Amino acid sequence: MTQLVMITGASAGLGEQLAYAFARRQMRLLLLGRDHQRLAKVARQAARLTTAPVAILATDLLNDNGRSAWRRCVARCGVPDILVNNAALPGFWRH
Repeated sequence: MTQLVMITGASAGLGEQLAYAFARRQMRLLLLGRDHQRLAKVARQAARLTTAPVAILATDLLNDNGRSAWRRCVARCGVPDILVNNAALPGFWRH
């Protein structure tokens, strides 16, 4: 079976481009981000590049530190072989 790649922050920027790169390598994709419409667009583009499955999960990883999202991902697709933690935090860090 092909490797499963889970990419957070996959709806734009680096996460989006990594989704396309992994799709070209025929890896299964699980794309996470907050914006369902943008994720769906990226998933459609990635699906054109691969014969492997492409799944999305629109979620905000700040909710319960992403624990429920992780559980849903594993239940749906299994434990990822590769995790790209590209999720951006809104705003900036304060000390």
